[in-house]
Amino acid sequence: MGVNFRKILNIGGGFRINLSKRGIGVSAGVPGLRLGLGPKGKRLQISIPGTGIYYRKDEGWQNREPGNENAPLSHVAQLVVVGVAFIALVALLLGLLL
Repeated sequence: MGVNFRKILNIGGGFRINLSKRGIGVSAGVPGLRLGLGPKGKRLQISIPGTGIYYRKDEGWQNREPGNENAPLSHVAQLVVVGVAFIALVALLLGLLL
């Protein structure tokens, strides 16, 4: 068994920065719904708070469609694009709710 490291920094407003041996990730959400982006890919988690019951879907950064000749974006570029889109969506939703 190897040695692992993980540190979660809660920066408020439902946003977290996740530090681990594999890299840096970000996640955001509210109780019952969390979206995350990290070095291994994207994650969606939906739960029933307080019960331990949850659904989690992980999707890697690899482009798995056969016959697609387009070169996939690098991990950093994908994190930037998806991160900016996610932050814009959250800002829009918060603006509509306030």
